[in-house]
Amino acid sequence: MTYLPLYLLGLLVTFYVWLVVSRVFHEVVRGIAARLVGYAPRTVTIGIGEVWWSHRIGRTWVEWTPAPLFSQATLHMPSQLGLTWRWSTCILAAVAMDISLLAVMMTARDALHTAYPVLPLWTVPILCLPYAQLLVTVLNLMPVEIHGESKHEPVFYSDGNLLLALLWGRFADVPDLMVDRYVRSVQAYDPAFQKQDSPILTHMPPAIWRRFLEVHLDEASGDYDSVVWHCKRLLHTVDFAPGERARLLDTIASIPVFHHAPGLRHRALRLCSQAHALFPKSAKLQMTMGCLLIQDGCIPEGLALLEPVAELEHLTKAEQAICASHLAIAHHHLGDLLETKYWLTSADEKAADPTTKAAVDRLCVKARP
Repeated sequence: MTYLPLYLLGLLVTFYVWLVVSRVFHEVVRGIAARLVGYAPRTVTIGIGEVWWSHRIGRTWVEWTPAPLFSQATLHMPSQLGLTWRWSTCILAAVAMDISLLAVMMTARDALHTAYPVLPLWTVPILCLPYAQLLVTVLNLMPVEIHGESKHEPVFYSDGNLLLALLWGRFADVPDLMVDRYVRSVQAYDPAFQKQDSPILTHMPPAIWRRFLEVHLDEASGDYDSVVWHCKRLLHTVDFAPGERARLLDTIASIPVFHHAPGLRHRALRLCSQAHALFPKSAKLQMTMGCLLIQDGCIPEGLALLEPVAELEHLTKAEQAICASHLAIAHHHLGDLLETKYWLTSADEKAADPTTKAAVDRLCVKARP
């Protein structure tokens, strides 16, 4: 009886550690399958609930939560082509890993029974591990949805739920939504752009697919020199529509605007000038060009471009926050304290997510009193 509390604690710890290990194997196999079908994991979350720890491993953010009964991965999907079979492959690979682990644990349990006719006390937690694996395997195959504060948009789908959704065509409109999102992103530069104007929306060769994937991954991991290289290769190998060219040029040019990349500033300004010459009325290009000019010390020219677009509603909150930050820098340079305070307040109010808040704090460190 003296050792019973310690034994129960050891049993719970063994269960918990195995659940974490099982979810790690589950997501590693999903990530390998994703790479094989042209996707890549952007974020891997072990467990559900509030994130207690996160760390970037290579190009993937890994998050850990205290309840490892489930896990999930957010994938980079550079195109809408083959969405159903690619997504299903990733899910089935992870489910196969769960079943394989269950088979291994059952085999290990039988081996212990064979090796020890009278089982020692230390083997009991190990003998219970197959039940822990069976629990997470069954839960993962059940059609589970977990909702957050919003009751309309689930924050988690089990693999069983996703497979049923794919079979029933629940995500059948996702490819069209991805196309629409891409078209709208290009229309921010060229309002006349239409789906049929793009050479890649109806057919994307595998090499171009991989190049777009590398752009996503490198930007997420902070390898901005590689982003520039892949974007320039795309521009040289694909006959993009003018709006698509401007979008890719702006992808490069906006790196020093949103991130700490001073070595890219002059090259970004040159590329942004090319895009701005194509579509001088584009608010996104005016924003990027104005921010880069302010960073380069050309305050009057930067203000002339940035002030008319700084609070336009079709810019995202993050873009408005970055605009306001550069306007605060410019007015601080000119010695206008009232305007500086106004734009600092505006930047802080519009910086809704931690990444944008960090960028605002970095940009405005010299402008704050």
